[in-house]
Amino acid sequence: MTDTYSDTEKNPSMDLKFIEDIFSRLWEKINLAGERLKILEKENQKLEQISQSLKSENELLRNNLIAKDQEIKKLKLEMSQRSSTNQGVTFSNVEKDILKDRIRDLIAKINSHL
Repeated sequence: MTDTYSDTEKNPSMDLKFIEDIFSRLWEKINLAGERLKILEKENQKLEQISQSLKSENELLRNNLIAKDQEIKKLKLEMSQRSSTNQGVTFSNVEKDILKDRIRDLIAKINSHL
């Protein structure tokens, strides 16, 4: 028989200490990963809430834009009908200016929402 033994055979307590250190470091890394995962889950939840809020706001603005667009079409149709009938019904200069201002305001609102 030879007298060559491995270190662990010579000192089994060193082997046990080595394994304990490995498991200790592994446990620390697992805990750290768990903590980071919790943080990321919270951040993800906040971002989901922000996303839902922005989607709701976008839908509201889109609906407002559609309503304003329909109002503009209605006013344009009404204006064209009045100008085509031309049966003594005409706008005064003041009424024309008011209508122009109203249309400009509506267009500005539409552009601000885009």
